[in-house]
Amino acid sequence: MALFAINAYLKSIRDNLRANIHGKFDAAVRTLDLAIMIGDETRIDAARSTLLDVHRQALVAGDGMWWIAFDRLIEEKRTGVSDEGRDELVSDLEGFVAKMVGSSIAICEGSRTKNGEILKV
Repeated sequence: MALFAINAYLKSIRDNLRANIHGKFDAAVRTLDLAIMIGDETRIDAARSTLLDVHRQALVAGDGMWWIAFDRLIEEKRTGVSDEGRDELVSDLEGFVAKMVGSSIAICEGSRTKNGEILKV
């Protein structure tokens, strides 16, 4: 029964049957959980790949759900995420943070004076 559910979740994402990115993330995470639960390495690989694809879609769309794949794939050791995949997730997180604070990370260190110097807080 789990195999049927995994295949159906993957197909629903692949065929774009989910109404929004939230539904895609829900299905991708559920697929990964089921695949890990039954220990099916082939389906774990497919679920991980699908979750990364949905993650990329969220980043392109600017959707606030970008953190789901990061949390799930970094925290769960049985996902089999590669060093390359882990690096991609960390790079995406760093890029997102840099984008949110603006072009200058120095802003995070404190406030600027009228002449542009950074005040440490």
